[in-house]
Parts: sequence; structure tokens; C-alpha cells
Amino acid sequence: MKTPENNNTSLVPQQPLFPILEKQGRQLAIVEKLLAESVRKKILQFALSHPDSFISIISSCHPLTPVLIKKHKDKWEWICGLARNKSVYQKVFRPYLTDSFTDEIMNKIKNA
Repeated sequence: MKTPENNNTSLVPQQPLFPILEKQGRQLAIVEKLLAESVRKKILQFALSHPDSFISIISSCHPLTPVLIKKHKDKWEWICGLARNKSVYQKVFRPYLTDSFTDEIMNKIKNA
């Protein structure tokens, strides 16, 4: 009885069919890694050079977790940033804002 390794009619190739594609795939992965590192460096340079602008952008656009919000609570732009951040709204506020609770808050604001 022949084993699949010795059987020339085996449907499973013993070597990559296109070794050049395998090599190019590895090369592309390296290029992607280098590009990602370059972009990260540019973002860090921007953040350190313009911290207020960076915080404003992250506060309003980046999908922040409650843990990250709490950890850096003294640094976020609360009014124009986190208040407009859809991700923060979905994760932090939306689960608790029922119609009755929202109505209660609005009544308290009107009467304040």
C-alpha cells in the first residue's frame, strides 16, 4: 500500500504551487509592518507636538472604552469631544438612557 507522500497522484501538493507568491506574501507583510510603524511614529510626533488637538480628535472620534475614559478622565475634552463621540454614547450612556430616565433628567434640567 502506498502512502500519500509517495503517491504522485495525490491531490495535496507536497510543495507550494507558487513559491514566488509565498515569498511575495512575506515581503508584503514586512512592508505593512514597516508602514504601520512609520504611521505610529507620525501620530506620536503629532500628539506630542499638538497635544490639545490630538486630545480633541481622540475625544470626539476614537472609539473609547469606559476603562480608558476613567483612566484619563482629567485629560479628555468633555464638552465638545466625548459628548459628540458616538462610540462613547453607545457604550457609556445608551444602556442607561431609557425614555423614562431621559424624561426625568429633562424635567430636572427645565426646573433647575
